[in-house]
Amino acid sequence: TCSASNQSAYSTVHTVTLPVTPNPATNITFTNVTDNSLTVNWVKGNGDRRVMLINTTNNFSPLPTTGAAYTNGTVLSGGDLLIWDGTAETLNISGLSCNTTYYFRIYEYARCGVSPNYIFNHATPLDGSITTNNYTPTIVPLPASNNFTGFTGANLSAVFPGWEEKTGD
Repeated sequence: TCSASNQSAYSTVHTVTLPVTPNPATNITFTNVTDNSLTVNWVKGNGDRRVMLINTTNNFSPLPTTGAAYTNGTVLSGGDLLIWDGTAETLNISGLSCNTTYYFRIYEYARCGVSPNYIFNHATPLDGSITTNNYTPTIVPLPASNNFTGFTGANLSAVFPGWEEKTGD
C-alpha cells in the first residue's frame, strides 16, 4: 500500500529455484600413457556438464561463473588451457610433450540461462596429474653385412628398411 495515495496493488508470488551446486566428479585415472598422448578417465557427478583444464604449472585460473558457454581451446588468464567441455567420462588427449608432468582439473557444473548470459554453478574441482613417458626410439640393428651400392641418401629407407634420415639437431 502506498502511504501517500492509500492505493495498493497485488501480484502473484513467483518462486525462482537456482540450480543446486552439483556433486563433483571423482576417481580420476590415466591410461594409455605414451610419450605424446594419454587417456583421462573419471566418474562424473550429477551436473549437466564437465569442463577440463590442463597446464604444466599446477596453478589454475578461476573459471568464469557467468557469461557465454565455455569454449574448447580457450587459454585462461593464468595460462591454463580449457581443453574440453562436454558430458563424457573419458577423454583421449594427443599432441603432448614427452617426459612432461601435466596437471588436470575437472569441474562438474550446472548452468542456467541462455548464452551469452549463462550462470555457472561449479562443484569442487577434481585434480590429477601424470607424467608422459620418455621418448624411446626404435633401435634398428646395423646389418652384419653392409652394402652401400645404390645409396644416395634420399633412398636410405629403401636400402636399410627401418632407417630414416635425421634432420635438424
